[in-house]
Amino acid sequence: HLAGTTIAAVGPATAAQLTSWGLRADLVPQASQTYSAIGLLDTLADSLPGQRWIVTSTTRSRDTIAVGLQQRGAEVLDARCYETRCANQLSPDVASALEAGRIQIATVSSCLVAEASYELLAANRARVQPISISAAVSQRLLELGWPAVEQADENSLVGMRAAIERWRNRLES
Repeated sequence: HLAGTTIAAVGPATAAQLTSWGLRADLVPQASQTYSAIGLLDTLADSLPGQRWIVTSTTRSRDTIAVGLQQRGAEVLDARCYETRCANQLSPDVASALEAGRIQIATVSSCLVAEASYELLAANRARVQPISISAAVSQRLLELGWPAVEQADENSLVGMRAAIERWRNRLES
């Protein structure tokens, strides 16, 4: 039973997925706070003593939410619910499209994706330009030496779509 339980989501897309299981997110960051772990923490009170939280994440997630909650006095169970693995090679369809020059951009949705894409696209980085979902991802791309050509204004699919449109409009002008 989840009666009396507060459910938080890092953004509206995650909140929407919860509804498919009959759950409703009580806390979701606003676009101005960014749809991210930091954005979620910004929606919370500075002090959460005595509260118990379960943080679900991947085996490769950063511990931003868990640490932020602990710093606010909450008791945290960090539940690593699924494993994230990086691909070790491109699919034949993607490799073929790259060779034919049909791929010009890579949408990069996390620092982990930035690192994996940097490695997998090594032979094509000069032709494939990254578009980043957030400032943190753009920073990681810069550190890798593969700077983002565009960055989403908000950490969401809508934000990425708008960033791709800006990039395309620059090419056409």
